[in-house]
Amino acid sequence: MADSLILTGVKGISKHVGDELMLTRPKRGGDTHKLKEWWHGTNGTQYVDCSVFNVTALGDTFKLAVASTNGTFVRVEHDGKLNFNFYSSRSVSRIALFTKDFEIIEHYVLPSMSGGKVMTVKPANAVAKPVPAKPKPVPQPAPVAADKKEETTTPAIPVVKLAKKAVKKKKADS
Repeated sequence: MADSLILTGVKGISKHVGDELMLTRPKRGGDTHKLKEWWHGTNGTQYVDCSVFNVTALGDTFKLAVASTNGTFVRVEHDGKLNFNFYSSRSVSRIALFTKDFEIIEHYVLPSMSGGKVMTVKPANAVAKPVPAKPKPVPQPAPVAADKKEETTTPAIPVVKLAKKAVKKKKADS
C-alpha cells in the first residue's frame, strides 16, 4: 500500500494518505528528536533536530528521520516496500531510514545539498535493507476433465473400386 504526506515545519502534517507513516514525539517532550548526525564520520558527536516517523512496512517498524527546522517543507511518498520519494523540499537537506532501534539502513541527500536529484547513500556500517518477500506462486487448479460423452461410431462405408474401362455384360443366350 502506498502512503504520502507533506511535512511543514517540525510537526505540521497535511495531505496525509495512508497509515504507514506516523509522526512520533520524543519521550523527553518537545516536538523534535535529537539524533546523532548520521552523515558525519568524525570522532566528535554532533546532534541534529529531527522529525521522526514510524514506518510500518514488510511486517516490521522502521524509523524515517527528517532533519527539520521550523521552515521545513517536504512531500514524502512511500510505496509500502521501504522505497521513498521526496518532492518540493525546502529547508531540509537530509533524511535517513533507520531500524526501530535507530541503526542506519540508508540516508538520502536532498537536492539542496546534492545539487540535482535525491541521492541515496548506503554507509559501509549500515544494516542491510530488508527485501520484500517474493509472492508465492498461486497453484493453478487441475484442469477439469470434460464430461465424457458417449462416443457413437458410424459404421464404415464400404469402398467400391470402379474399373477404368467399362465392363460389358455378356448377353445371355435365349
